[in-house]
Amino acid sequence: MRAKYGLEDSRVLITVGRASYEKNVDVIIRSMPLMGTDVRLLVVGKGPALDDWKKAAEDAGVPDRVVFTGFVDGGDLVAHYSCADAFVSASVFETQGLTVIEAMSCGLPVACGNGRAYLDYVEDGVNGYIFDLDPESCAGAMRRALDAPQEVREAARATAEGFSIPKVAAKLVSVYEGVISGREAGR
Repeated sequence: MRAKYGLEDSRVLITVGRASYEKNVDVIIRSMPLMGTDVRLLVVGKGPALDDWKKAAEDAGVPDRVVFTGFVDGGDLVAHYSCADAFVSASVFETQGLTVIEAMSCGLPVACGNGRAYLDYVEDGVNGYIFDLDPESCAGAMRRALDAPQEVREAARATAEGFSIPKVAAKLVSVYEGVISGREAGR
């Protein structure tokens, strides 16, 4: 993937999702001038905000450092995550934030906007980094994610493993068993 997008000599940040305005990818793009010139951003997805994000990259003077892939099929998505050094999301309106979990499952440290969905499982400095929605804060979290020690990468992976199908199914069964026990006790 790095060769496909010309990222061989770069430190790569990736963001994945529908290209919609509430994802705040423009904040990430406006943060790119504050990053080292060896840092590139891979934007995976398509949607109504894509043209505006391309213009934001032009306006920020970093069109050569932001790569827009368009839609990527699920079969190729793991390869895209795996070619990156860190993941970033500036969306604060996620209900589950599955792309963050997907990135963590690939061992990527994450930089996430200070939004409710992420605060349930991203611990600043433990398995990722939290930022406010301004370019300076975002850039700081992205730098920390890119430079994250192995312990943070391992913690990110361990967090994702907590969302595996067997573990989530076991939690769901436990909830149902509790409800059933409660109903039976009430009879």
